[in-house]
Amino acid sequence: MLGRVEHVVVLSVTRPALRSLALSSTCALLALAALVGAYVEWVIPADDRLERAEAAYRKATVEQEQSRSQRALFERAKLAQDQVDTFWRALPSQEEYAALAMAISELGKAEHLTIPGMNYHLEESEGRLPVKASLSFRVIGDYAAMYRFIHRLEAAESYLVVESLDAARADKAARATSYAVVFNVTVATFLRPSPPRGNMS
Repeated sequence: MLGRVEHVVVLSVTRPALRSLALSSTCALLALAALVGAYVEWVIPADDRLERAEAAYRKATVEQEQSRSQRALFERAKLAQDQVDTFWRALPSQEEYAALAMAISELGKAEHLTIPGMNYHLEESEGRLPVKASLSFRVIGDYAAMYRFIHRLEAAESYLVVESLDAARADKAARATSYAVVFNVTVATFLRPSPPRGNMS
C-alpha cells in the first residue's frame, strides 16, 4: 500500500493585496451606502412630493369648482337684481299717482268714452315696499271703443292690472244718447314709495 502524501497549500497573501482587497471592499460599501442614500434622498421624498402635489391638485380642483359655482350664483343674483331694478324703475312713484289717473281719463277720451269720475284708494305704506293703489270708475261708450280701452289699459307700461270689470245697467241719459255699454272698472298698480325728505331747518 502506498502511503498518501497530502500537500497543504498555503496561500500567501501579501500586504499590498490585502490593502487592495480592503480598498475594493470599502469602495463597494461606499457605493452601496451612496445608493441607499440616494434612494432615501430622492425616491422616498419624491413619493412624498408626488402625494403632496396630488393633494394640492385635488384641493385646487375643488376650489376651482367652488369658484365656478360661486361665479354662476353671483351672475344669477346680479341678473335677478337687474330685473328687480328694471321692474322697480317701471313702477310709477307716489307723486305720479295723480298723473296716472289723468292718463287713464285721457285714454278714455281718446277712445270717445265717458268717465264721469274716479274713486282713489291708496294702501298704507310699509317702509320701503311698494304701495298698492286702486282706481275705480265707470266707463260709458261704444263696445268696440271699450274693448280697445281695456286692451290699452292691460298693455300699459305702468303695470296696471284690471282687478274687476263688470257690466252695469245704463241710466236713462246714457240710453237716450244710444251708448251701448256701461262698465264698472277697478284697476290697480303698485307705486314706488316716495323718498324720505330731509328735515328743513
